[in-house]
Amino acid sequence: MIQSLVLDLPFPLRRRGTARPTVPGAVVAAGLRPFVSGRDAWIIGGGCALTLLALFFADLKTPATVTTGALAVLPVGVAAWFLSRRALWNILALGVVAQVVVTAIGAISLPTAAAAVSTLIVSAWVTRFAAVSHSTVLEMRAELQRLA
Repeated sequence: MIQSLVLDLPFPLRRRGTARPTVPGAVVAAGLRPFVSGRDAWIIGGGCALTLLALFFADLKTPATVTTGALAVLPVGVAAWFLSRRALWNILALGVVAQVVVTAIGAISLPTAAAAVSTLIVSAWVTRFAAVSHSTVLEMRAELQRLA
């Protein structure tokens, strides 16, 4: 069952100089563990919020035929992967409010804003699902190594 949840590679991943056997096909992105907390969460959340604000101001400065709001999926995706559910909702709300304000001002059209908002919501949901799945796989792998 675990084998179906992890990425299968044609070669085992090993660090240089280690004699420990690795689980075949297991890929652990040590730097990309989901759900950080503490100071790291504040830094990531602040970076996501500042990025959304920069995209908001860029949308105000560009012509109506150009939108940079589509790039908002990147900070929302980062928030969905690394932050708590509550922080994700805050970042997502900031992105949606920015799109609504830009539309109200007339900087982008209503269909463009609707597409951007729906993309933000769907990408947040998909990324959050992936983060929860990845976290579950890491927990199961740690439990298997503990039992072995």
